[in-house]
Amino acid sequence: MSDSDKPLERNELGNPDHPVTNLLLYMQTIESFLYITLNHSSISGDFSETDALGAYASAFGVIMSRTAKERKDIPELKTKIEKEGICLFRAASFTEDKIKEFKELVGKTTQDSYGKEVKVLTQLFGHTSTF
Repeated sequence: MSDSDKPLERNELGNPDHPVTNLLLYMQTIESFLYITLNHSSISGDFSETDALGAYASAFGVIMSRTAKERKDIPELKTKIEKEGICLFRAASFTEDKIKEFKELVGKTTQDSYGKEVKVLTQLFGHTSTF
């Protein structure tokens, strides 16, 4: 099996210096159909592109959730993310039950697949903007 056929591991996608991570970040930032299609699908709940872009969207989600924490070139950013997190703004509406469920998860921790204690995460659906 050549390197190009080898499945990517989460830790590779979480590495900000990995060539695949850099390629996917580049693909997301250029003026192409990718970010437009993903944003539209996310906002509208349109799953028609899942077969074509599902793996890319999943990989990009891992990159967004992990790479900033692994950067070595900006220690202040790593510290800020670890202490304060990242603000997310989502274009979505939630029922009172979903809001309560989300609030109950805030501050909770669990062990990841490597045995490391991590914050509990939950899946939210809708359009995301970060800063």
